[in-house]
Amino acid sequence: MHSLCEAVSHKLDVKLQTTINSISRSGDCWRLTGDSGVLSGDYDWVIATVPVNQTLGLFREHLTEAALSGENGLERVAMSPCYALMLGFAESLELPFDAAKVKHLGIEWIMVNSSKPGRPPGSTLMFHSSNQWAQAHLDAPDDWVINRMRMELTRVLEQQLPEPQVLELKRWVYARVEKALEPDYLLDIDNQLAACGDWCLYDRVEGAYLSALSLARRLAEII
Repeated sequence: MHSLCEAVSHKLDVKLQTTINSISRSGDCWRLTGDSGVLSGDYDWVIATVPVNQTLGLFREHLTEAALSGENGLERVAMSPCYALMLGFAESLELPFDAAKVKHLGIEWIMVNSSKPGRPPGSTLMFHSSNQWAQAHLDAPDDWVINRMRMELTRVLEQQLPEPQVLELKRWVYARVEKALEPDYLLDIDNQLAACGDWCLYDRVEGAYLSALSLARRLAEII
């Protein structure tokens, strides 16, 4: 992914690690304000590829009522959270599956990541909480979440796992699309604002890709 991004951004002025807090009109252009003030330069278009809640934060005062709260408005998009926990072990684990869908528990999905081709010795497990469980415990401390998820994993596997050498938790606030925008993208030609993402279609990387592809093709026709 690093090489792909470098190739696509060749000769472009890319600013990394920059939070955009607001956008404002300056004549026919947009100005962007970040943590350190107004970014240099005026911009013809603002295109957001962030979650819908963050898109709303930037675009709300510049969009029409229909684009905000209409039948396919941004405010109607709903997303739910998820926790992802990765455990890495030096030894190989004997498990009867490479991936498992779990029902009626706090854990919803388990994947033996180390079963993929070309992986080094040892075992790596990646597992996700259910969206309902994550929503109920979204503000819980990381240590509490890790301990509870490991307890749930022990219940599912019906065995006590060794202590992991690698342990990483991801609090995925915008994980599942509960209600999508349904159009492939948001496009306001008059204001020169656009947005895309999985929340436009469905909650998979394919949804994000197809949304971006549709928007890019449309922008190529009008810009």
